[in-house]
Amino acid sequence: MSVFTGEFTSKELNRNVVVRVVYPDSPFDLEQLDTCPKTMYLLHGYTGSSGDWIRFTRLEYFARLYNFHVVMADAGNSFYSNMVYGGQYLHFFGEELPSEINKKFKLPEKTFICGQSMGGHGCVKVGLNYPDNYKAIGCLSGAVRFQSIAENHHGTSARDIGAVLGENMEFKEENDCFKLAEKAMDTGKKPYLFQICGTEDFLYEDNVKFDLHLKEIGYPHEFVAAPGAHLWSFWEQQMPELMKKLCTGNF
Repeated sequence: MSVFTGEFTSKELNRNVVVRVVYPDSPFDLEQLDTCPKTMYLLHGYTGSSGDWIRFTRLEYFARLYNFHVVMADAGNSFYSNMVYGGQYLHFFGEELPSEINKKFKLPEKTFICGQSMGGHGCVKVGLNYPDNYKAIGCLSGAVRFQSIAENHHGTSARDIGAVLGENMEFKEENDCFKLAEKAMDTGKKPYLFQICGTEDFLYEDNVKFDLHLKEIGYPHEFVAAPGAHLWSFWEQQMPELMKKLCTGNF
C-alpha cells in the first residue's frame, strides 16, 4: 500500500488544502469480483478531516482488497456547500479537486463518490450536481435532509450553519438532495445510489424519508437498513460491503 499526503492551493477556497491519496499497490486476487482498478472520492463527516477514514477504519486494507484508489480532502464543517461566509466547497469537490488530482496522479477512470454523515450528504450532493463524473454514489448514514439538520442542529453549531446558509437561511436547490434527485430524473443523468444507514442512527428517519422519495420518483437506488448507530464501528463494517457492491454493480 501507498498513501500520499500533500497540499495544494485552492482558488475556490482561497487556501491550501490537505489531500490524501491511497494506492492499492497489489490487490488481492478475489474470485467473482470485478478487480479492475477503480477510483473513489471519499468524503469525511462533520468536525472531521481527510485523515479520519485512515485513522478510524481499515480503509487501506479494504482499498487493497477491492482495488480502489481513494482520494480524500479536507472540507471543514462546510457540508460540501458553496458557503455564504466561507469557501466554495461544492465547486471545489465537484470541479477543482478532480481537475488537480487528474493533473498530479494517474488514477483509474472508473470513478465513484462516497462518504459518511456530513460526507454522506456531500457525496449525494456532489454526485447529483456533477453526475457525469461518477458511476455510482455511496451514502453511509448521510445527512440527506440538510434543512432538518439546519433547523434541529443534531450536534452541529448554529455558527457553522449560518456560515453555510447566511442570515436568511436560504436553502438552494444545489444543497437539497431531494430536489437534486428529481432534477436527475428530468435530465436522465442518474448515477446509481447506494444508501446505507443504521436503524439506531439519529439520521435514520431522514434516510427512510429519502428512500421513500427516491422510490416515488423512480430514482435507481438501493437502501440498506442495518443494526447500528452513528459510529465508526458501523461505517467500518459497512465500507467493505459497499465496495463489494460497487465492484459487482453493472455501471
